[in-house]
Amino acid sequence: MDIIGKNKIGLRLFLSVSVIFLAYTLLFIGYSKLRERQYKNELAGVRVTIIDSKGHVRMDTEQQPAAMGNHLQRKEVQQALKEGYGFDISRTSQTNGERYFYSATYFPEAELIVRTAIPYPSDHDKLLIPGTHYVWVSLAIFALLAIVLYQYSQRFGRLVDNTIDEKRKQVTHNTAHELKTPASSIQGYLETLIANPDLPAEQRQYFLERCYSQSTRMNALLKDISTLNRLDEKGKHTAHFENLDLAQLIRETVNDSLLRAQEKHITIQTSIPDSIPMQGDSELLYSVFRNLLDNAIAYSGGSVVNITSETSRKAGMLGFCVSDDGVGVGEEHLPYLCERFYRVDKGRSRNQGGTGLGLAIVKNAILLHGGSITCSSTTPHGLTIHFTLRQHP
Repeated sequence: MDIIGKNKIGLRLFLSVSVIFLAYTLLFIGYSKLRERQYKNELAGVRVTIIDSKGHVRMDTEQQPAAMGNHLQRKEVQQALKEGYGFDISRTSQTNGERYFYSATYFPEAELIVRTAIPYPSDHDKLLIPGTHYVWVSLAIFALLAIVLYQYSQRFGRLVDNTIDEKRKQVTHNTAHELKTPASSIQGYLETLIANPDLPAEQRQYFLERCYSQSTRMNALLKDISTLNRLDEKGKHTAHFENLDLAQLIRETVNDSLLRAQEKHITIQTSIPDSIPMQGDSELLYSVFRNLLDNAIAYSGGSVVNITSETSRKAGMLGFCVSDDGVGVGEEHLPYLCERFYRVDKGRSRNQGGTGLGLAIVKNAILLHGGSITCSSTTPHGLTIHFTLRQHP
């Protein structure tokens, strides 16, 4: 699925969820307004009575005080006189026969008790109907939301699966293409040798050397593919983490790369501590620094390659920088340098014997060691690769 298709799915999901939440918000607002009106209606029926300290009614909002008996023995009144506040949860009024919740407050300075009475609804079921409706509608909306999210999650799942399948097909295609080139070359050279048994020794030797060169390239490619598969499929399950001195490993890697560097008139400089203790897979860490050095030596076109240790901003992380003063890489290539089979200059890379997998191995090995990698341009020219490694997994 293309980018436009992906954006449509995301937009539809956003609109669907927004509409559902908007409906729920409107429902909540409507229910709140309804409950507010009910509450106001209930408050409209509140009855207020003013009683003196001897129980005589001085004022009532519904009855004439003279027609009302002495209230001194009422539960809420007795409690208010003793404690300052009293109440009676549910009692039928002797005056009008209605059931009320009574609340009384005593004001000593005026020797008066203010009592309020809130009527109980005669039909409790009617009072609960709006709340019940709200609950059921809320459940329906959340069920709808769950269905929508499920449908879109299924579509996203299929989209991810298709993307993975497309990526695998692309990698498989690239692998087949990379293997086909040396295999075809070897076959062509051998067919020439078989078809021409009387070739001069010099030409025969040339074809044999080309066969050997292409078989070496194929072997390197297969080895890199095997390393990447091991990193992809099993990761830490096959990595052998142990205590090691990374500084010593870097020095060994530099020594192993010196001959190729001297042939290209390149100087390798290091600025690292004498010792860098860490836990890691020595073989994979060797591949990280060896591939970075080999790339710089083969393709930079510069005269100096620097390996520098850096202070990481995150605790427990080691920082490193491998840079050169060569021709550099265009900004448009930087985000893709660590992708498999990506080449800035395909022709030059193949002529140098590169497999196009070196930086992909570097990236995956660094990720396996809990780090990250970024590529940038060196000032004034060249390529700089920053990366981190977790000191202890």
